[in-house]
Amino acid sequence: MSNTKKYEIQLINKGQINLNLHYRPYAWDWWIQDSKTSNNSILTLPFHLYMNVITQINGYDFFLSIVKRPSNPLQPGFLCSVGEKISNIQDTPSAAINLLYQEVFGTKTAYSGLAVFGFYNENIRSEILADIYFFALYISFDKFSIVVSKIEYSSRKDFLYAGSGYTSSLMTHRGSETYLILQQILDNQ
Repeated sequence: MSNTKKYEIQLINKGQINLNLHYRPYAWDWWIQDSKTSNNSILTLPFHLYMNVITQINGYDFFLSIVKRPSNPLQPGFLCSVGEKISNIQDTPSAAINLLYQEVFGTKTAYSGLAVFGFYNENIRSEILADIYFFALYISFDKFSIVVSKIEYSSRKDFLYAGSGYTSSLMTHRGSETYLILQQILDNQ
């Protein structure tokens, strides 16, 4: 984390974890794997819905928010505003800050959206991780990516002790097509 630029960031609202977004098929989009921990381990961080921060850059206060994307309300969108200017909802935190910064200052300077949102700030990390009861698990195998977003257990040996509520999503690509396959155990009886 020592190579990451430090920003003056104020967490206004840590937002919320939404069970239907963070622990269902689109959990994929609401968590990010981050390797910028002090002990070089990989940490999974959630994008809290309605999280708001103010980050000071070049003497200006940039107000950043995480919202639902209008084109697909199951995916996160990122907003940035400064003064009277506001960005369109963007797909990534970096796009939100960089497009508006470049419009305001007329330069091609690029910022890490995660850093500007406070995801590399230890105090903000602690705050947004405080109420997390389960961290999504990411597994990559060959051309497949799997996220396990919910685990329950049972006494059923034939289910390998997995219980109702287990949820995982498998994503793969074939040509230009992307496939998302949902696996759930709905009832373990």
